[in-house]
Amino acid sequence: MSGTSVSSRLHYHHESSKVIAVQNAEMTTTEKLARFETAQHIIGMMVAMRSRWISDEEKKLQPNRTQIAKWEQEQSKLDDQDNALLFDDSDGIEWVIASYGPVVKEQFSTPAERG
Repeated sequence: MSGTSVSSRLHYHHESSKVIAVQNAEMTTTEKLARFETAQHIIGMMVAMRSRWISDEEKKLQPNRTQIAKWEQEQSKLDDQDNALLFDDSDGIEWVIASYGPVVKEQFSTPAERG
């Protein structure tokens, strides 16, 4: 099974709008660490996106303070999620990757990569 990628061993089922990872085989510690670090990185990118939006908004002549406050609140929530994420929480890790990964990919991909 060592030649099988992690992603090919995971199947996603949608249940009550949550993504639940079902593992067909045990992941190695290295695979778990890679998924954990990927989830942390994705959350960091989500925070960075909001930092950029806040900065851009603050540069405007009349910044939208309500929008800035919303993004700051989202950053706080993301920070809480990052701090709560545990190495052995495979469901939480896979939820972050499945939920936020496509958002980050879209935000940081080039027009050519988007198709």
